[in-house]
Amino acid sequence: MQIPALTPHLDSPWRATYWKPAVHGVAWDHVRSAISTDWVQPKIDPTQKAVHDGTHWAAAEPGYRYGFGAQLQYGSQFAKWSDELERKLGAEWNEELTGQTFASISPFVRQGFETKR
Repeated sequence: MQIPALTPHLDSPWRATYWKPAVHGVAWDHVRSAISTDWVQPKIDPTQKAVHDGTHWAAAEPGYRYGFGAQLQYGSQFAKWSDELERKLGAEWNEELTGQTFASISPFVRQGFETKR
């Protein structure tokens, strides 16, 4: 799967309405470093590499963060990624504040959602 390259930008201030710094923020801070390290120095995994091609971590991080938070929020309702979940998250995504369409960021949202805790 070829993903269009996203341009790096400053960390978006947007968070999903359910995002609570003491819950979602703390959990994200706990895994962020490991995920970004894997991004910069990917393991030999053709599936992962396809998503990383041509994309800077700064551009992908908002999607990973959103997917990770969504797993914490909706994981009991959605045990795995589905079309229904993708529609729900796409409807919540704020393109104006993030500067990215959900279509461009959704592969990273999915990987964030599927990240092992």
